[in-house]
Amino acid sequence: MKKGIIILFCILGLVLVTGCTNQPDILYKKNFNTFNSYFANGLSCSATLGLSLTGTTGTPNRKYTVLNFPMIIVVDTFYLNNAYDYTVTASNGSFIINFNNPIWNDQEIGLCLATSNTTISNSVYLGNAASGLDGASNRVLNINITNPLLISVDNMLLTNTIDYSFVGNNVTFINKLYNDMVISVWG
Repeated sequence: MKKGIIILFCILGLVLVTGCTNQPDILYKKNFNTFNSYFANGLSCSATLGLSLTGTTGTPNRKYTVLNFPMIIVVDTFYLNNAYDYTVTASNGSFIINFNNPIWNDQEIGLCLATSNTTISNSVYLGNAASGLDGASNRVLNINITNPLLISVDNMLLTNTIDYSFVGNNVTFINKLYNDMVISVWG
């Protein structure tokens, strides 16, 4: 009996320690200051919550209006691919971002805009465009961006020299790359 009570208290303590809270997490509280310092070479980032979007929480096709575009969009640390995850429409001097997937009101949305010295373009590829066999490592992809700022695979940001290397227009994926993976390159 005492063993069961101790286990219950341990589980309850674990739940309390892990943070059952309605407070926004650190990334939002810092308003992307850390993220901005990573992109000191030409991007300015800001943050908002899904609450700022039109529509109902947890539904697709919610919209957000911005004054400038193109930009890199991050939702809860996942880098979105244009056309797959969102579309953009110009309207009366602004741009309406339509999120194709469900967005909840408490989700953090990061918006990273190019500064005057940088332009952003985004190219999307499938893993089958890379050389090598499905699921192999060290596969090479020839891209049309000569100086990539970011590379993600299936919306997860990769780190240069750890996850990939870049020479000329060729990206070599150090880790396994599958043919159905979606590769997004911003530059």
